[in-house]
Amino acid sequence: MKTQTRTRSFLTLLALGATLIVIAALAHAQSTQPGGAAHKIGSDTGMQPMPATTPANSQADADRKAQIQAIDEKIKTLRNDFKSQTDPLEAQIKQLRDQFDSSLKELQGQRDELIMQGESPALRDLNQEETEQLQSLSDKEKADIDKLRQSYDQQRQQLRQSFADRRKELNEHH
Repeated sequence: MKTQTRTRSFLTLLALGATLIVIAALAHAQSTQPGGAAHKIGSDTGMQPMPATTPANSQADADRKAQIQAIDEKIKTLRNDFKSQTDPLEAQIKQLRDQFDSSLKELQGQRDELIMQGESPALRDLNQEETEQLQSLSDKEKADIDKLRQSYDQQRQQLRQSFADRRKELNEHH
């Protein structure tokens, strides 16, 4: 029992540490960007940078581009640092999960078998029926969630296309 408690405490502390690292990295990333806003240009969010109109002063444009490039480099460095610090933690968690999952699964199977041996046939049938119906409901839930995700993915794609078209139209007028 003490081993389980220690293991759970260790895993909890490990997860908490990883969470704190993520929060610190995100806070640092936000503080290094203008206005403190977290924005990843060209990221997987589908947002595209709005092309700037041509300024009268090309030096100001060059300075702005240099600042953007410097910020992009900082973002890249932070992401690499984050990855290099979290990868070992994730490997440790995976190793612990693999180590304990097999033992826990075996013990849970033994426990379930002992419980089943003490049940009446009618109670076993009732439990089996409940399990089947809950599994059916779970399968339906997963299918519904998948359909909903697809719907939102399509809506996102339409919105992105709409804004891309509007940007193109705006650039053609300028």
